[in-house]
Order: sequence, then structure tokens, then C-alpha cells
Amino acid sequence: MRLAIAVLLQLAALGAFLIWGFTALFAPMLFAGGDTVNTRIVFGLFLAMPALMIPVSIAIWVGFAKKSNPIMLTSAAVVALSYLFMLFS
Repeated sequence: MRLAIAVLLQLAALGAFLIWGFTALFAPMLFAGGDTVNTRIVFGLFLAMPALMIPVSIAIWVGFAKKSNPIMLTSAAVVALSYLFMLFS
């Protein structure tokens, strides 16, 4: 059961890369409305998304190896929050 959860979390993290790749193509279009601080923050977060997903992917397997459910759940929360950020921004 724990292996299935770890694999599903890993697939979700990899799915975030696919979503990021699609939305990153349109991220420069954020500046069409003007160059503001909020636009720069959102653009920076889009660029930082792969740097977030790589440690999360590693943390999923570290949590699985240590048999630590809190590490795996925290990783799942980070993946879920990144999906929500990408979908609602």
C-alpha cells in the first residue's frame, strides 16, 4: 500500500512538470498587462517550479525508505499546492 502511495505521489510530481511545461510557455504573456511587482512574483514562481518539484520527488522516496508517513504527506501537500497554484494563476 505504501509503495502504491509513493508511486502515485511520484507520478503526480511528474505530472506537475507537464503542467508546468505547458503554462511556462504562456508565462511571458503575463507582462502584456504591464510590468508590476505581482507579475514578476508570479513569473518567478513559475520559473522556480522545477526547482521545487525535484526535492519533493526525492523527499517522497526518502519518506518511503524511512517508513515516515509525515514526510510523504508533506511532499503530497507541496505537490497539491503547486498544482493549485498553477491552475489558479
